[in-house]
Amino acid sequence: MNPFPSPDDDEEGNSRRAEDGLPEDTNTLGNLLAHFYLSLSSGNPEEIITAYVALESYCPDVQLGESWEVQDEIVKDARRKCVSLIRAPYVEKTNQLNTAARKRLKQKTALSDNNSDGTVVAHGQRYMFIMMDVLGTWSNWLVELRQYGFRREMITQLMNSLYPRIIEIVFDTFQAFRQEKDLEKLCAKSTDINAELHLNTLDNTLQQLGTMRSLVNKHYAFQYDLFTPYFLIEHDSEDALHHVALIDRLVLATPEELMRWKELDFLYSALESAYLLRAVTVACEEEALLEVETGVYILHMVEDILFLMTKVMDRA
Repeated sequence: MNPFPSPDDDEEGNSRRAEDGLPEDTNTLGNLLAHFYLSLSSGNPEEIITAYVALESYCPDVQLGESWEVQDEIVKDARRKCVSLIRAPYVEKTNQLNTAARKRLKQKTALSDNNSDGTVVAHGQRYMFIMMDVLGTWSNWLVELRQYGFRREMITQLMNSLYPRIIEIVFDTFQAFRQEKDLEKLCAKSTDINAELHLNTLDNTLQQLGTMRSLVNKHYAFQYDLFTPYFLIEHDSEDALHHVALIDRLVLATPEELMRWKELDFLYSALESAYLLRAVTVACEEEALLEVETGVYILHMVEDILFLMTKVMDRA
């Protein structure tokens, strides 16, 4: 029995379309559109998503007079009608994420007499944890939307107004770290080989900067991997993707956004170069020998320099 009776149904609720040679459970563009409007009236997000995805993924039947052009226009209209309803929970989640992240940025951790070292580490690393939390949450949302079966256009329309707010939180987190550590002053000091600067301080700062760079790079790599299958479907082959610009394959990102991260790259490169120069200079002062095999000795500084080079390359 049809759960959605219409004027075409008989008294028992059976569809008269069976008389036309069509089974009553046949999906047609008209039926799917009717179900979509019923889901809108219910206000249930899950029903709306299910009805919309069914409409979006439907292949028109030419024998019934349906066409891809008509289906495309219907999907566009349906997308406009339901996008705000589906986006609403993510707007609320974005507001909560934004509030929590900015609150954590403003926190001043007091030093503990019993565990001062642990407290300092937690305070200094909070910037990385904020970036991890924000970008990780955003990635989970995109995966969730993809699992619904949405097309790229729907995901873009749902999230393109929220994405700048997410990136702004992440960028402000980096700027807060830059100001707290006074990285410009540290850069100027590190390039002066005669200036006194503890290598451990420079190394710890670089470790945090390196982690931030890694998080940002992984964020863009994730978006690239997430949206590439959509382009493969649209262009039929990997070779046909060569003319699609990288920034277009990131979908939500903009050139201006990518340019803002040049500052992070510059500060990291300048400080890493200064660290390597200073660390190698210290290593070269070591005159002791290191036995690598029985009766085989090398200068200890060779081992130290190799360790430093490996560390810097891994961090980069």
